[in-house]
Amino acid sequence: MGPLKIYVKGLKFWVGEPTPNPFESSFYLPIELPNGGEFIVEIFDLSGRKVFNRKYVFKYGGSYKINFDEESVKFHKGIYYLKV
Repeated sequence: MGPLKIYVKGLKFWVGEPTPNPFESSFYLPIELPNGGEFIVEIFDLSGRKVFNRKYVFKYGGSYKINFDEESVKFHKGIYYLKV
């Protein structure tokens, strides 16, 4: 799976593949924003149950990594869907 290009209300930003994939206990999600802003990341398991929901705010455009580890959320092995 390659990087995703997402368009929101005329803004273009980039979301990369979660790394490492597959992951064991932690991973990060690379993103690039042309400008500062806020967005919500939601993660769902295969049954459609929301297992993670968080709002992120960035003051400036640039490249960022959103880190997910055992302290922020407990993921079991499996397939997950990401909604930004």
